[in-house]
Amino acid sequence: MSIAITRNDDIFVYSTSTWEVLWGLQGECGQYRLSIVYSPKGNEIAIGCTDDPIIAILNIETKECRRSFRGHDDNVRSIAYSPQGDRIASASKDRTVKLWDVETRDCLHTFTGHTSIVNCVVYSPTGRQVASGSDDRTVRLWDVETGECSGILDKHMGCVKEVVYSPQGDQVASIDWVQRDFSARLWNVSSGECLQTITGSDRFDFILKFSPRGDQVASAGEAVRLWKIETGECLHNLDDYDIRAIVYSPQGDLLASAGSNGTVRLWDTETGVCLRILTGHSGIVASVVFSPKGDRIVSSSSDKTVRLWDVGVRLSRRTSSGHNVTVHMVKCSPKGDQIASCSDDMTVRLWDVETGACRHILRDQTRCIDYSPRDHQIATCSRDNTVRLWDTHTGSCTHTLVGHNDQVNKAVYSPRGNQLASSSDDQTIRLWDVGSGECLHALTGHTSQIYDVVYSPNGKQIITCSENAARLWDVETG
Repeated sequence: MSIAITRNDDIFVYSTSTWEVLWGLQGECGQYRLSIVYSPKGNEIAIGCTDDPIIAILNIETKECRRSFRGHDDNVRSIAYSPQGDRIASASKDRTVKLWDVETRDCLHTFTGHTSIVNCVVYSPTGRQVASGSDDRTVRLWDVETGECSGILDKHMGCVKEVVYSPQGDQVASIDWVQRDFSARLWNVSSGECLQTITGSDRFDFILKFSPRGDQVASAGEAVRLWKIETGECLHNLDDYDIRAIVYSPQGDLLASAGSNGTVRLWDTETGVCLRILTGHSGIVASVVFSPKGDRIVSSSSDKTVRLWDVGVRLSRRTSSGHNVTVHMVKCSPKGDQIASCSDDMTVRLWDVETGACRHILRDQTRCIDYSPRDHQIATCSRDNTVRLWDTHTGSCTHTLVGHNDQVNKAVYSPRGNQLASSSDDQTIRLWDVGSGECLHALTGHTSQIYDVVYSPNGKQIITCSENAARLWDVETG
């Protein structure tokens, strides 16, 4: 199996078993793709582009364009295959939805009625109905056989950006935006009744987390809500204050939430009952994580502290002080015996989980931190244009990697931990030998700051992202 990812005018197809990049296309099928979707059989992908109002179907194995569909008067913003894979629905800026026969390329229906841009289109699980969402603040339901509009869901307050059917097909969920606020609405397909409305605002960090068991989604912003994925039902409303972080336990039976009121709350995800309120922080709780075993919680705060909590008790087991300003990030080591905290005071502190003692203070103009898979080293990247490697046992800097000409935004270890990749505002990526500190390759080609870099699971390739491009590199040859 594979997954396709598009960024601007590039497409990458990955294996879902190894996460290797199987192949990539760069700028070959038009510019700035707005939609990409797999066929039900998984052997083809359909692509909609902005610079030409066409739909192109590519064969996954051969990378060849099997066929294309023309008929829209403006760019194609969304595409959906029927469950059987024999038809395609397309939504366009030209205010229409079109239904196509995949083999003959005939346009079977043109659905008209929307009065503004159509942003999204989706088939029902049975394939008998299509739903479309538009900037005209409506969702329209269409009969695929007759081409008639069978329902209009018109209680939206803003432009409809996303529509999805429930697995049973009896409900539709939609998301609409008005200025800076959004609402997610749940509808009964038969009656058109709005069953549920979820609201949020970008005044707060709106967060979504899937449970490890895959049966729930937790949403957070001004409140925390748990949703049943299968039905879209809101199972529990958990809290009503400004939430800054939520995290599921590794087992998925617990959820921790933290926010502006200085507490960490622990919830039973089945019952929605608040099991404990962990009090002790005197400022906003900015970050919260579970230990790898799920028996402990680590939190960090604007009160400049890091706290370690036992899941089974209300009191903080450890309070670690030393940072001078907000501690905005905490991480647990892979073995769970150490905590790393990163602060705006330009230090990273390494804490012993058992004693709470600060083992080491790593002084650096730190922008990010990454644990080595080997668990004895961390890398920090800095505004002084360097990457530093630190021994987590001694706290000593083993290497300072010099070569970038501007601040370093990201540094990540290869899966084996023997190599490091760094990205910078100087528009380059550098690959480093972790043992010697030697720069193996300086990769050039980006024309703007590079914000992110990630290794493939086998460590043979990296993908980098800048403001206007994504690139795939061979680690051995550069």
